[in-house]
Amino acid sequence: MIRLKMLLFSLTFTVISCKKADVSPPPIPISAYGEEYQKGANDETVRLEYNRLLDLVSVAYELDYIKSKKIDTTITTFPCGISSVDSNGSGLDLVFAGECNSRILTGKASIESLNTIDWNQRSATIKINIQDYIIKFTSNNKEITLNGQFTLASSNGGLISEIIPNSGGLAHEIRGNIDITFDNDSTRTWRITQKRYYRSAGSRWEDIQLRIDGDSGYSIAETGKNKMGYDFVSNYNTPLVFYSCNSNQNWIPEFTLATGQYSYNVGTTSVNVQAGYSGEENGYTLVENCNSKRLKIDWYFNNGSKVEYLEY
Repeated sequence: MIRLKMLLFSLTFTVISCKKADVSPPPIPISAYGEEYQKGANDETVRLEYNRLLDLVSVAYELDYIKSKKIDTTITTFPCGISSVDSNGSGLDLVFAGECNSRILTGKASIESLNTIDWNQRSATIKINIQDYIIKFTSNNKEITLNGQFTLASSNGGLISEIIPNSGGLAHEIRGNIDITFDNDSTRTWRITQKRYYRSAGSRWEDIQLRIDGDSGYSIAETGKNKMGYDFVSNYNTPLVFYSCNSNQNWIPEFTLATGQYSYNVGTTSVNVQAGYSGEENGYTLVENCNSKRLKIDWYFNNGSKVEYLEY
């Protein structure tokens, strides 16, 4: 009887131990950050791409607005990647198709006005529904798929197209949830809270700048699970600043991430990301201008550290 009780206790302890082992996430090994940090296969690419999508939607909506109000009818084409723009009764339907800056875009975004306030006025608000927005990178055929919803509210009124003529600025408040499907078929959900400030840094169209801050009270811009399934909270240590770098002699920005820094933890690993680098494998330089092409990513593990430079 005593032997039987000891055997049952041993089996019970083994089962409990196994269950605990299944729940506890394994440490992230340094080797996990090799192929994962190709363009299109990681969390940093997602941050860049959902912001590029918000840029496309903001510009397309403003273009339609200023044409409908006869403010400016000189620009007749939409930014690259947008194949058609149609009215849906309460807003616009954008269809994405075609190549844009070494990326092939497909999918749809529907924009709905949430109030009757003109888009150039304070408190004008739109809802953006993202449907199977796929970004495929021509350099390696990696794909990321985005689905979800954003609200975009104008905090102080104004238009991007009026920033240079009026030497002004405007701010948009962003709230959203996106589902991200990575190249390994994992799907993760992120919550987005950010403030986007447009301003002029000179008198030319290429002097338009976009500054992005976290907007949750603690510089937090994103929360959720990363590609590998770890919870994270990203903090913008300094704002991300995009330069227009526009050579087309019109107001439509062609934003390049020039400077900024953010950090987050995944499991026991801490990550620090700095924008604004240029160069190739034989040497990288912090330039923080329109020639910026790479992020510097520092990982700090329990068993060491690693540095990677990711091309935008």
